[in-house]
Amino acid sequence: MIESAYMDAAHADIDTIFRNILPQYGREPRDGQIKLCHDMFDALAHKRIALCDAGVGIGKTDAFIIAALMLHKHQPHDQRLLDYYGMGGGTLPFVIATSNIQLQRAILDEYIPFLSNVLLKSGMIQHPFCGEIQKGKQNYVCRERLMYRLKTANLEKKNPVQRDALLRLQDEGDLDRVSELSVYDRKRVCVPRQCRAGCASSAICPYRQHMENAMAHPALFQVCNHHYLLADMTHWEQDAAPIIPHYRGVVIDEAHQFYSAVQTICGKDVSCEKVESLLTDLRNMRMNTLANKLAASFDRLFQAFFHQAKEETLYKKTAECKAALKDTLSGLENAMNAMQGWQRTDRHQRKLLELREVLNRFYTNSERYFCYSEWDDAGSPCLRTVDRSYRNRLNVMFWHKPFGFVLTSGTLAAGGSMDYFKARMGLDTSDRLTESYTPSPFDYKNNALIYIPQRMPSCADKPRFQDEAAREIAELIRATNGHTLVLCTSFGETRELFERVKGMVTEFPLFAMYRRGRQYLEAFRKSKNGVLFMSGSWEGTDFPGDIVSSLIIPRLPFPRRDALHEGQRNEYREIVDFLGSIITPEMQIKIAQGAGRMHRLITDTGVISVLDGRAAPGAAYHKAVMAALPPCPVTRELSDVRQFILLKKNADYFFPEETGDE
Repeated sequence: MIESAYMDAAHADIDTIFRNILPQYGREPRDGQIKLCHDMFDALAHKRIALCDAGVGIGKTDAFIIAALMLHKHQPHDQRLLDYYGMGGGTLPFVIATSNIQLQRAILDEYIPFLSNVLLKSGMIQHPFCGEIQKGKQNYVCRERLMYRLKTANLEKKNPVQRDALLRLQDEGDLDRVSELSVYDRKRVCVPRQCRAGCASSAICPYRQHMENAMAHPALFQVCNHHYLLADMTHWEQDAAPIIPHYRGVVIDEAHQFYSAVQTICGKDVSCEKVESLLTDLRNMRMNTLANKLAASFDRLFQAFFHQAKEETLYKKTAECKAALKDTLSGLENAMNAMQGWQRTDRHQRKLLELREVLNRFYTNSERYFCYSEWDDAGSPCLRTVDRSYRNRLNVMFWHKPFGFVLTSGTLAAGGSMDYFKARMGLDTSDRLTESYTPSPFDYKNNALIYIPQRMPSCADKPRFQDEAAREIAELIRATNGHTLVLCTSFGETRELFERVKGMVTEFPLFAMYRRGRQYLEAFRKSKNGVLFMSGSWEGTDFPGDIVSSLIIPRLPFPRRDALHEGQRNEYREIVDFLGSIITPEMQIKIAQGAGRMHRLITDTGVISVLDGRAAPGAAYHKAVMAALPPCPVTRELSDVRQFILLKKNADYFFPEETGDE
C-alpha cells in the first residue's frame, strides 16, 4: 500500500508538471512525451530495463530528467540499494550518459537549471537540484606536467592565443574550459592515464579535487559519456574504486550509439601510440638496446600484417605473421624480465602485459575473440581484438545490476522493431525488459514528401551512377531553391559528387564538409539557401527551419565491410539471414538518422530524396527503406517536388540570397 501510494502521487505530479506547470513557460503538453515520462519513471522505480524509442520532437530529455526527479522526490532513500553498496544512509544520484559533449553541456547548462527553477517556483519541489559532469582524467590539468611545459616551451615565439591559453591553465584545472589550447599542448599538460604514485602535487591536482568533491557531495544528476559509464562498470568488475558516485538508476541517451562504446570497452588493441609509449619508458629507464630490438620487432610485426592490407581484415594465420608475433612476444618477455629489478615499474609492466595479452590472442588464434587488423583514427596500423562473448559480459557487468535502466533514442527501432538492438546489447532474453514506442508528433503526411527517381543506373556502375546522381541532385537543388543537404556514405563520394554538381549549379552557394571543416557548416547556415555535401556521422548537426528543405541520400548507407562484419557473417548459415539480421537494420538506422536532420521543428517542411535504385518500388530494399523513413507521401516525379515546395514555402523562402564562395 505504501509503495502504491507514492507511485500514484509521483504519476500525478508528472501529469501536473507537463499539463499545468511547463505550459506556463512555453512548453505545450504532448501526450506522447507525458506517456514516455510515465514509462521511464516506472522502469526506474521498479528497477526494470526500459527501451524507449522516442521520435523527433518528443522531448525525451525533459521526460527522463523529470522521471528521475519524481522518484527522488517520492522515494528519496532506497534501502535495498544502500545495503547493496554497503552504505549506512544518504541519497543516491542518477547517471545520464550520452554520446557527445554538446548534449552533456545542454543537459547541465540548459535543461537541469530550467527545470529546477520552474519546479521550485511552482512548489513542486522544495529544494533546487543540479548536475555535474564526470569525465576522464585526461580532461584535467596535471600541475607537474604544466610547470614542465611552461619551462620548456618557447613562449615568446608561440602563437599568442595558444600561449595565453597555456598560461590560463595556471588558474584553471578543466582543459575543456580553455578551448583555445592547442592539441599539442593539451596532450602534454593533461593528467596521464597512469598517475605516478606519491605525486608531490596530488594535494592540488584538479582531477583528484574534483573526484573527492564528487564522491563526498554528489549532485543529483551525474552526466558523462557512454565510455565513462562503461569504464565505471569495469571498475566494479575488477573490484576497483568507482569513478562515479554510487547511483540508483541509469539513463543511456542516444542509446543506438552505445554499441560502439561497448565494443571499445570489450576490446583491446596494439596501436602505434601504445608501442611508442612503451619504447619511451624503456629508453627513460636507459634500456636503449632492448628498446631498439623491440622497436625492430614491432616494425616487422606491422609490416607482416599491413604490407598488403588496404582495409580492416580478420586475422589469417600466415607463416610470416606467426613468426613476427613469436619474435615480438619474445621481446616483450625480455622486457618484463629486465624490469624485475626496478622499483615503481607497475605502470610499465601493465603496458607490457596488455600488449602481450593482445598478441597472444593473435598467436593462439583464439576462437573467443575477433582478431583483426585496421587503420586507426590517426591513420596508423593497429591490431585489435574483441571478445565474441561481449553480450554475456554486458549481462554480468551491466544488466544484472539491481537498479533501473532507461535506454532511449529516436532510432532504437530498425524498421519498427527493436529486435536488432536487443540482440546487439544482449537483452533479447532479459526478463526485466520493457519496450515503448513514442512516434514523433510532427505532421509528416502534410509536411514531408519522399522522392525516388523513375530510373537510376545501378550503383555497381559507379561512374554512370555518379553522373546520373549529380544530374538529379542539380535538378533537385533548383526545384527546392537550394536549402539542400546531401548525405553521402563516404568522403570519396562526397568529393566526387560535389565536384560534379559544382560544375552544373552556379546560382546557389555550394559547400563540402569532409573530416574537418566545421567552418563550412556555419557558412552553410548563414547562406540560408546553400547546398552542403557531407559524410561521416549523420548526427549531431541540427538545421531547424527552412535551412534544410531538401535532404538527398544518393546511395543507401549500408555499413562498410569490416572485420567485425566478416566475423559476424560466419555466425549465420545463410547470407540472407546475415543481411536481414545485421546489414539491413544498420542501414535502416542510418537512414532514420539522416531523415532526422531535416525535420527539427513541428513547422518544418521538406523533401527527402533517395536516389539509389534499390529503394524504388518493387526493388529489393524498398520496404526496408520505407519502414525507416517518416510516414508521408511518395512520388517519382520531379514536378511533384517543385509543386510541394511552391505550396509549402512563403515568399521569403524564394527571395534571392547573395551567394558566397565555397
